[in-house]
Amino acid sequence: MKNFSETTMRVDASKTDIKFNLSLTGILEIMEDAQTIHTGEMKVDAPTLKKYDNAFWVITRNYIHINRLPHFEENLIVGTYPLKPTVIRSERQNYINDADGNNLISGKTEWCALDCDSRKIRTFNSLKTYPRDLQHKTERILSSFPALPNFTPDESDFVYSRLIRTTDLDFNLHVNNVKYANYIIDCFPSSFWMQNSVTDIKIDYLNECKEAETMKLYARQTDNVLFVCGKTEDKTIFSAAAVLKRN
Repeated sequence: MKNFSETTMRVDASKTDIKFNLSLTGILEIMEDAQTIHTGEMKVDAPTLKKYDNAFWVITRNYIHINRLPHFEENLIVGTYPLKPTVIRSERQNYINDADGNNLISGKTEWCALDCDSRKIRTFNSLKTYPRDLQHKTERILSSFPALPNFTPDESDFVYSRLIRTTDLDFNLHVNNVKYANYIIDCFPSSFWMQNSVTDIKIDYLNECKEAETMKLYARQTDNVLFVCGKTEDKTIFSAAAVLKRN
């Protein structure tokens, strides 16, 4: 069993932004696709985990660093591998390179497993499907993230409300982690994104959000940093911080 997975992909039109570059949503989709391929090769993919462990994977945090956004129809090399898990958390290192192997985007994703019935965190030792004999890689592609202050929104930061619909959900019947990238981008108009690009972003997924819930989106810009969070009536669903550069 290989301790990493690498595949070739392409920037298709459905994954581009208003400048015809790979979108933030497209980055997360490509990385998630690569991760799905590798968990399948490890035989710890979502259907297998549910069948034999009555559990499912959730992503709790995403970090992304962007050196350059690839363009429409650009060919890519996409790779991913897990570091050795702790008691309850797994960290995956991810990369998107150009066809010559030059790094365009690096990232890390933090995972944990939840029990299908209780929705509580499972320890990795309790998962029969996880390959304990895997020789995990130790190299970190993304080892640090810019230090940013915490964001505590007030009503002056409110931007819009979103009613969660079927197309927001994945097979766990909660909002898929990739969808939050769209919610973040939609906090600012297209004119803003024509003039600005993200170089670094961190997204913390704090609670599940389900169909028919209404999420209120709050955002604030402080110098070259964006802060965004989403809340329902009784809980904070996610928070994000992004570093910008002017185009």
